[in-house]
Amino acid sequence: MQERLKSVSPYFPWIGLLLIVFGGVYALITREFELITNSLLAVGALFLLLFAVLEPDRVRKQIDSRGVRFGLSTVVAILLFSAIIIFLYYIAYQNNDWRYDVTGEDSFTPLPETEALLSNLDEPIHVIGFFAAAQFAQQDQAKQILENLASITNQITWEFVDPEANPLVAQQYEVSLSGTLVFIQGEGADETTSRMTFLGSTNAEGDIHNALVRVLSAVQKKIYFLEGHGELSIDPTAEISASSLDSVLSDSGFDTESLNLALTGAVPDDASVIVLIDQLAPLQDNELQAISDYLAGGGSMLVAR
Repeated sequence: MQERLKSVSPYFPWIGLLLIVFGGVYALITREFELITNSLLAVGALFLLLFAVLEPDRVRKQIDSRGVRFGLSTVVAILLFSAIIIFLYYIAYQNNDWRYDVTGEDSFTPLPETEALLSNLDEPIHVIGFFAAAQFAQQDQAKQILENLASITNQITWEFVDPEANPLVAQQYEVSLSGTLVFIQGEGADETTSRMTFLGSTNAEGDIHNALVRVLSAVQKKIYFLEGHGELSIDPTAEISASSLDSVLSDSGFDTESLNLALTGAVPDDASVIVLIDQLAPLQDNELQAISDYLAGGGSMLVAR
């Protein structure tokens, strides 16, 4: 076994140096010493130590001989080259304009409207990502996106929580599905939250933008779609459905609901606007009166035919 190790030991210093360099680069990119960083540095140091143990005579000879100057020159050149690489990585990481989205679909690049939204933030938003231990790849993707958001504004902070190891935190934010991001603004009675299921690079930036819009809308505007006259319905099971419109409105921070005035007799007090789209049958007198009362009280109505 020792003879086999000795046969490959001349490569150990180079492997060790490369691992240490990779560990340093990874630490600069992630801004923290994680398991991967520590493992790279530790294994790199182990390779250097093994070389010294397996080849003590060679190490001693290199130190005692004139060739040490050339050896040191090589080491210095390697370290200098490594330092340049680390420095460039650091500068590129600090400068958001230098970053490149390798997905090819800009899945991790903030949308222009998201950048505009974050640029005008006057209160901090804290994001909690709930990922199980097995979802490390998904969590890493979420981290890249959150880092991009934080590069736009210092009002964004985040943390990751394992819902299996910390079920009480998951219950506090009503998270039942691992892989959920919860956006939080304010504290106590003034706290508002929105949540989204993180599906990796699949429309990630669009979903995050919508989650930001929802958390910034402390009071959601309620839109009621009138039904009962053959009009376009937001019910996805209806024969003629406007469910896609409903999804767009919901993603934009609006709360939507169907309303049958023949049954309720009045427009709810929380209505911001009522919508009537392509009704086939005429409205009854009591429905018209309910709409008239609502509009007289300052309400709004959209009619599309």
